[in-house]
Amino acid sequence: LCIGSWYVSSSPQATNGCAPIRRVGATRKISASVLPSAFRPSLQASSLLRGGVGIFDKTTRSVRIHALGTSGEMVNPKDIGDPSLSVATSVSMEKAKKMEFMKAASKLLANSLGKPESYVAVVVQDNLDIIWGGETGPAAMCQVVSLGSINLENNKKVSAGLCKMLKEFGIEGTKIYIEFRDVARENMGYDGKTFAG
Repeated sequence: LCIGSWYVSSSPQATNGCAPIRRVGATRKISASVLPSAFRPSLQASSLLRGGVGIFDKTTRSVRIHALGTSGEMVNPKDIGDPSLSVATSVSMEKAKKMEFMKAASKLLANSLGKPESYVAVVVQDNLDIIWGGETGPAAMCQVVSLGSINLENNKKVSAGLCKMLKEFGIEGTKIYIEFRDVARENMGYDGKTFAG
């Protein structure tokens, strides 16, 4: 059943007879009025994140909100926010190639950390003075900041991807440092608040 831009399915696709409620586009409130009458009793109004999925639980008569990762997997809303990538390099990047790198890095971060790309921020500063081992030359200092999803498996994916992309600018992997920072929600500001509230 399609109600406007909400897509509601009554066929169980999760445990306890849950059915997915998919929303594509801007954030909007879920209210009982937009759902079939079978779903309305005691429905708790909730906000659905961009590209998110609400799971209606017939047992609790409520909607659990999740976001979709880049591969379509469920992502806990508490794990969303950021991530960001900062790159400082001594090489001079031609503008068009720099933008291509930034867009590719944005997708790499989203895919590697399992987060929606709509939350990813990337900044690149090139043509900087950097010495490595007391000498000048092509080098890069990178920092990845995220609310969760910082772990060995994900970090290795980011490291491999970034080193491969930076090598196209003449930077060897042995001249690249990448710092991974897992930040507490209360220590990340956004929209005049923090991700903790």
